[in-house]
Amino acid sequence: MEVKVGYASRFYRREVTHLNGDLLVNVAATPNNRRAGGMLAQEGKRWIVTLAGYFGDYPPTDEAGYLAFAKSLPIADVYEVIRTATPLSEPVAFKFPANQRRHYEKLSRFPEGFLVIGDAICSFTPIYGQGMTVAAMEALALRDCLNSGDDQLARRFFKQASKIVDIAWSIAAGNDLSLSEAKAPLPLSMRFINWYLGKLQIVAWFDPVVALAFMKVANLMKGPPSLLHPAIARRVLWRNLRSRKTPNSMESSTAPTLTRY
Repeated sequence: MEVKVGYASRFYRREVTHLNGDLLVNVAATPNNRRAGGMLAQEGKRWIVTLAGYFGDYPPTDEAGYLAFAKSLPIADVYEVIRTATPLSEPVAFKFPANQRRHYEKLSRFPEGFLVIGDAICSFTPIYGQGMTVAAMEALALRDCLNSGDDQLARRFFKQASKIVDIAWSIAAGNDLSLSEAKAPLPLSMRFINWYLGKLQIVAWFDPVVALAFMKVANLMKGPPSLLHPAIARRVLWRNLRSRKTPNSMESSTAPTLTRY
């Protein structure tokens, strides 16, 4: 699945006044906006800031260009911090052409004494930060398979790895498919999921319970079905229904592209 995403990351000194004490902000790309950005608090009083763009709209790595790209995001949070924050490194750029998944679990035969893991099974858009987590989860699955011996090891391992990849793929590929230049068809189920996630991200800006639920799924701590739990769905739908009655509330902002926690 072609995405042609490029991103540039940089460290900044973190002050207690930044983001009013929040620890992260994520501005996601949408079908109408190819650009994305985010900040995540790290140890040592640092921010790691990442700016990204899809389909060749890459962030520059020079000082002025980096700031201008941040300023162009539909949410001002990232720019307002880094325009005065102290840089601790130069921007480091990376480009990624396409998501790719290989279905080894569908093979009828596989060489004994040989396995693949991590990106060799599936490579995800790096800005989602899922690749190393998926590889670690696959390593745990391999450990469990080895505890039962090495008979039919490849078949058993690839079956378990496929279940792990399914979760991350539904998140990463689902969002990438929603972007206007992604050339893969969008199934009806995926259109519903993207619609619901759009509504959920609106509420995540205002509701810390929904924001935490979303971040747990994004970081593979829970599966996507947890976002449809009645306790979460009720908050999402109720907030969105209320917004229809107050035109100047959520729908009037660009909050659908933002998660902050």
